[in-house]
Amino acid sequence: MLLQHLMAHWREQGRRGLAGECSGGGQESPLQPWQSVLRDLCAIDESVNASEQLRQLDAFLATAAITTIDRNALADALNLRSEPQRDLAAAIAATVALLRLLLLRNPMLIVIEDAHWADDHSLALIEALLNAEPAIGSLCLALSYRPLDAATPPRLKMLTGHPAARSVALKPLQDAEAHHLIRTLLGVGHLDPELARYVERYTEGQPLFIREYLRILRQQGLIRIEDDSAKLTQTPSAAQLSNSAQGIIQARIDRLDEPTRLTLKVAAVIGRSFPLRLLAAIHPTQVDEAQLKAQLDHATLRPMIDLELGDPERVYRFSYGIAHEVAYTSLLFGQRRALHAAVVQWYEAEYADELAGGQAPSAVYDLVIEHLRRSENWDSAAAYCRKAAIRAIQHASYEPALHYLDQAIMLAGTPTNRLEPVLTRVALREQIGNYRHQAEDIAELQHMAGQGFAAIDPDLVSIFNMRLALTCGAPEEALQTALDLQARLQRPARSSVRSRLLRAACLAVAAQASADLELAQRCWKHCLRLARSAAEPDAGLPIGLSRSASIGRALIGLAAAASGQGARAKAHRYYQQALDNAHASGDWCGENQARLGLADLKIAQRQHQEAYTLANRALGNSQAIGDRRGHAAALRRLAAIRAASGDPADAQRITWHALAISSLAQDRAAELTTLRDLAHFAELQGQVDEAMALLDEAGLS
Repeated sequence: MLLQHLMAHWREQGRRGLAGECSGGGQESPLQPWQSVLRDLCAIDESVNASEQLRQLDAFLATAAITTIDRNALADALNLRSEPQRDLAAAIAATVALLRLLLLRNPMLIVIEDAHWADDHSLALIEALLNAEPAIGSLCLALSYRPLDAATPPRLKMLTGHPAARSVALKPLQDAEAHHLIRTLLGVGHLDPELARYVERYTEGQPLFIREYLRILRQQGLIRIEDDSAKLTQTPSAAQLSNSAQGIIQARIDRLDEPTRLTLKVAAVIGRSFPLRLLAAIHPTQVDEAQLKAQLDHATLRPMIDLELGDPERVYRFSYGIAHEVAYTSLLFGQRRALHAAVVQWYEAEYADELAGGQAPSAVYDLVIEHLRRSENWDSAAAYCRKAAIRAIQHASYEPALHYLDQAIMLAGTPTNRLEPVLTRVALREQIGNYRHQAEDIAELQHMAGQGFAAIDPDLVSIFNMRLALTCGAPEEALQTALDLQARLQRPARSSVRSRLLRAACLAVAAQASADLELAQRCWKHCLRLARSAAEPDAGLPIGLSRSASIGRALIGLAAAASGQGARAKAHRYYQQALDNAHASGDWCGENQARLGLADLKIAQRQHQEAYTLANRALGNSQAIGDRRGHAAALRRLAAIRAASGDPADAQRITWHALAISSLAQDRAAELTTLRDLAHFAELQGQVDEAMALLDEAGLS
């Protein structure tokens, strides 16, 4: 790229610039890069046959009145005579003489690209130009040279150290320089940080690779430019390299010995970073770690890989993302698939206990899933996605859990394998208050049931539908469905723990839908007894319907009923039990609900500082885990505290925020409560018309 700018600048001055390019791997014919230079100098058309090219050479020599240079020697330099006739020493001498003669007339720039691949005769010609007597002073000769490995041709080493030569080492660009280059190539003033990060990761600041990677991204439609800014439209996948960029990397690999080449290709299957121990375990030749270390240390002498970590175990890394991609794609698909399967087997053996207990680190799940995908073992990949999702839920990492569940559903090959992740996603979205998408999942379950998929439990679907109906503000519909389902579940044949917990869930819905506090209290108590009597901790139910979740719902319901009856001490006791239950089961959403219930009691007792501490803790937790329901509810409590402290305007501002969150989640029940609060705060400020409008919107006027 630098030489291109040099050539453009030279030609802008009205001077003559010529260029030749060496081909990869050192397999080119003698004087190949100089043939391009000579054809340009002598006005020879490469597309015509050799006889016509010789005629054009004769015409040039005659026109230029050049009679002292051996015409046959120039023909040999241009490779226009049969190989046995070629005299390369005479060809070099004739080329030097021609250049000397022409340089007396005009200065000249000659660029030879990729001189690290030049044949020895081409380098000898350069040496002859440098050592010519008298010195040629009107020639600028520029070579591009990449230090591919330690086996640099001796003559090229000599040329770079010549007194007349000036070497400029181009190191990888610093971040600011790379960003400037990216903006220049894209023609924008601003760069999205995600785009910059991906380009840096793939190219490591190498200008050629930056240009190539940007070309690939634009070609694939992955860069959008608008308002003088460039950004990614989606995460890039594997790049399709140009022949130029791929040739540079492939030549580096090809110059290594066969065992080292194989080792690099196998390492590329593991990833851009690869542990030595894992590489030794999956290597198809069963080479030991000492031999592999020697091969990799040899490869680190070339700009291919680096030692990323030396202790406690050696980990290597491909120097460039492009280098990793070329090494990976040089393997046949069947070879890659078998090696990916071997990587999975290694991780399954290395982390056997953690994977069996569902407590392996997230990074291990991610690696296993990725290698299973690349080995096209879709069902196993889906199973691991669900295990990773369950682990994430246990650690209250709900957004990653949803991501894993999305992958599991996408990868599952059969409806049977799709069912469990869909059910888990339904329950998780209910737990965190993402009702908009929960309704879509329930509709998918109903569609699967309509297609005759017998594995779907219609009772489970009914439970979620009833609770969603409550959330959407349809308590009568939810109550009637709950009573019908409860009657069906009480049949003698339906006496399993699972059925008993489902009955408890029905009672919970009935209690929520009923405005009768006495009935609600009886329902919640029966629900609590049923849940506590379940022997199994989970009984095979998804989150939200498990034993601990059912206990938590019952305790929260009992606390709310007691609070409505004015029994604050009893309500406090139930809320505290719910908090302890949620903490023991790792249910952060349940903890938020219990804390907010306790905050309500503190607000009623005018203990505003304690209420603020509880509500603020719930707000922080809900924001951290993506609990929309808890987030909106915590804001409503904080607003109530502000209003009770004499600042209804601030309370109104906070409540509008809560309304936006509830609306986004399509939590109609919470929306109604929030609209009523807004009307109250407007009334406190004398905004009677606004208060009436809000009550009208809520259907409460």
